[in-house]
Amino acid sequence: MSKISVIVPVYKTEAYIHRCVDSILSQTFTDFELVLVDDGSPDNCGTICDEYAEKDNRVRVFHQENRGQAAARNLALDWIFRNSDSDFISFVDSDDWVHPQYLELLYEANIQFGTNISQCLHVETDGTKEIPPVEDHIYLISSEEQYTEWYSAFFWCKLFRVSIFDSLRFPEGQIYEDVAIWYKVLFAEERIGLVREVLYYYFINSFGTVRSDWTPAKLAQVKAWEDQMTFFSAFGNKTLLDCATMHLFQILIQHIRRISESKNISQIEKRKYSHLIKKKLWRAIFRYKKAPYFKQNSIRILEIAFPRIMWLYWTFYGIKRKLSIIIKRREP
Repeated sequence: MSKISVIVPVYKTEAYIHRCVDSILSQTFTDFELVLVDDGSPDNCGTICDEYAEKDNRVRVFHQENRGQAAARNLALDWIFRNSDSDFISFVDSDDWVHPQYLELLYEANIQFGTNISQCLHVETDGTKEIPPVEDHIYLISSEEQYTEWYSAFFWCKLFRVSIFDSLRFPEGQIYEDVAIWYKVLFAEERIGLVREVLYYYFINSFGTVRSDWTPAKLAQVKAWEDQMTFFSAFGNKTLLDCATMHLFQILIQHIRRISESKNISQIEKRKYSHLIKKKLWRAIFRYKKAPYFKQNSIRILEIAFPRIMWLYWTFYGIKRKLSIIIKRREP
């Protein structure tokens, strides 16, 4: 049986699926099986997956009604635990692709250091960048270093020991399922292997779930970060809490902007959801006002989130400053 199982959920990526699968089948590390899960894709993805299975006996294909990426990953995990004795699992999105040494170097990192997780670097690309040559740059880092210096909350660009998923599955029925559980997986480990090379190519797909126009479903990301803040508040590590706080403020600001730009919701809905996010931002400000990130960016955060209030603030500040100048000039 194979040492590695590679899981690829497939949905509406007919234009990119060949690039993805071909990059996996062309790996220098060949002892793997590829599990493709057609998540009820309405295009020809299901047929394309079946064609690969006919050509290469390392490919397993499953078809299910559209239930989302989390459900597709879980289906593959359940099959692996029932039918495979692979040692490691990797996830690749069907519109992304990987370097030929992706599996080789990630596997080498875990074996060399005896770690349960290894991670490589990734680059966002529109598909025009050339694949750079890589060297064997492998390091052992702590979980804290991963979170603060090499942060990546996604399950792609990593290789996991199978045992990590003994009792773990992705939360179904929501997006940002990676963000919802990654930190729990990471801090169940003390250290991970790091390949300081770009081996994963994240395709900038404007039609993808994460980059698509804002909808209420994207509130799942905010909930995931609120849960994460609860976790780190109890974790007792100020460095990690400060880092998580920075991400929380950035996410809330991002949602405020994307709600205002959304074409999927009405003006009434924009006001409703914007008000909801701003309430969460106010709570974050009062709870984490001593955090370094807020101290350094407080004016910018307040101006973006609460422009009317800040307009009044600067107006009165300007009036007060002019009055003080006038008074000083009239003093004898």
